[in-house]
Amino acid sequence: DHHIEIITSVNILELIPLYDIIVDATDNFPVRYLLNDACIITGKPLVYGSIYRFEGQVSVFNVKNDRGEFSANYRDLYPVPPHPSAVPDCSEGGVLGILPGIIGSIQATEVIKIITCIGNVLANKLLIYNLLDHQMQTINYTKRKGQKPITQLIDYEEFCNSGINEIVGIKSIKPHQLKEMLDKQQSFTLIDVREAYEREITHIGGLHQPLSQIAELTDNELKHNDVVVYCRTGKRSSKAIEALKTKFPEKKFISLDGGILAWIDKVDTSLPRY
Repeated sequence: DHHIEIITSVNILELIPLYDIIVDATDNFPVRYLLNDACIITGKPLVYGSIYRFEGQVSVFNVKNDRGEFSANYRDLYPVPPHPSAVPDCSEGGVLGILPGIIGSIQATEVIKIITCIGNVLANKLLIYNLLDHQMQTINYTKRKGQKPITQLIDYEEFCNSGINEIVGIKSIKPHQLKEMLDKQQSFTLIDVREAYEREITHIGGLHQPLSQIAELTDNELKHNDVVVYCRTGKRSSKAIEALKTKFPEKKFISLDGGILAWIDKVDTSLPRY
């Protein structure tokens, strides 16, 4: 069986029990925490992999040992997500194309080892691979003391994106509030600061000005005093506002909290989620 759908807190506990081993090949923190917590609740092993620029990591979470005890999990390594402002965009922290294949092969090896019960899987161990010098190191880690048991799922977008507008002077607006403004045809300028390919996938209207070109905006384009800025999750919109406030100090800039993903989840679920 295969499923072509976005996994969420609503459907994941129905999907994961269908499989014996879960492989994390995702690229964002909300889904990583979602997968981790769902695997803990359902008792499934999770083969984790992540990549950044020239380095990759692999580990195996929540796998049973001979005594029936579960190994450490993702939250033991990373109990809380990084602040959204510290997470680089793809343009800032992309990866060399061969790296996903290398890390994916190591993950596949761990899956085979779990199935065949050969060798030692990377339970309670984090393998770090550097592509530039082909150096590998393995770091041991254990379960964190005082961690609360995971018994239910949460809103992972909110968990990982909380604090995204703590930057001084940046105000945010909830998706339903923006919808009210649009429905009432209030006077404001809406700006999409995502890339062109993202705009082609889905959008909620407004002026399109990628973050990399945000300084090129003119007074003629910002026709209203109130300006709402949106991106995918809210991070780039905050960066855009920082730049725009300097250039247009008389304007009132507001970031869409959670970006277009929050809009899709809370307002219009018919739009494609990417």
